[in-house]
Amino acid sequence: MLRRYVVIPVMLLSGCVQSEAMEKHRINILYESPELSSEKVEAEIVVPIEKTIETLRGIELISSAAMNGRAEIEVVLSSSKTGEDILRLIKDMLAKKQGELPQNLEAPRIFVQGGDNSRAK
Repeated sequence: MLRRYVVIPVMLLSGCVQSEAMEKHRINILYESPELSSEKVEAEIVVPIEKTIETLRGIELISSAAMNGRAEIEVVLSSSKTGEDILRLIKDMLAKKQGELPQNLEAPRIFVQGGDNSRAK
C-alpha cells in the first residue's frame, strides 16, 4: 500500500499560531534587577509572579524568560477579556506581591498590546 505524506514547514504552523495570538490583548511585564543571576530571577521573580497571575480568569497563556538581571513575563488574554480589565487586576496583584520579591527590585514596566491598546503603563 502506497502512502503519501505532506510535509508542512513548522515555521508556517508557528506563524499561524503567532498571528492568532497577536490579535489578542497581551500584557508584558518587565522587571530589572542587575545583580540577580538568571536562576535567582526565575526563582524569586518569575515563578511567584506567574503563580499569582495564573489565578486570574481570562488568561489564555503566560510565558516568561529569566535572564541575568531581567525578567520578562507575557500574558495573553482570552478574546473575551479586555486589556484594561486584566491590567487593573494584574497591577493590584503585583503591588501586593512587591513585599515578597527581592528588595532591590525596580518597579515593573508594564506594556499593553493588542486591539487599539499598544502603550506603556
